[in-house]
Order: sequence, then C-alpha cells, then structure tokens
Amino acid sequence: MKQIFDRDYPVTSILLILTSLVFVLMFLSYGFQYSSSEALYHFGAVHGYTIQALPEQFWRVFAAIFIHIGLEHFVVNMLTLYFLGRQIEAIFGSWKFLILY
Repeated sequence: MKQIFDRDYPVTSILLILTSLVFVLMFLSYGFQYSSSEALYHFGAVHGYTIQALPEQFWRVFAAIFIHIGLEHFVVNMLTLYFLGRQIEAIFGSWKFLILY
C-alpha cells in the first residue's frame, strides 16, 4: 500500500489530508446535511459580502478552499489535486505551489 504522505510532493499531500479531514469533520458534525448552508457557513464558507460585512472573519478566505458542497465535488477536486497538484509542485516547487494554491 502506498503511503498517504508522499515526501516528493509534501504540499500536495498536506492539502489532500487537510481537505479530507475537513470533509470528514463536516460529515461527522452534520451527517448527510454536511452541504447545508449552516454547515458550510460554520466551516468557513464565504457568501456574498461576508468579508466586507465581517472583516474580522478574513480567515474565511483561506478556509473556503477546504470546503466542498457534495461528495462529487470533493472526489473530483481530490483527484484533480492529486494528479495536477503533483505535476505543478514538481515544476514550481513546494513553496511556489503553496502560494499559487
């Protein structure tokens, strides 16, 4: 079995793990309602003028990249990140890839 954390692509591995953990936490917290507006907002979704209305919640800009609104969305993004992220990280390096992400 291949390792979950690939030392050749550390940023891609960390992003895959973090995003998966957020998805699992959303499911454990809200069950099959994990994609409800309440769940998405609780986990950091940005909607409309959230950042303008609540500038102290600027963290939402970064948290939103880990949130998915359904299983299909999550699976497609994880597959894309796994295959494309590894290529981009190999080309640009870990730090530049992280900044780009």
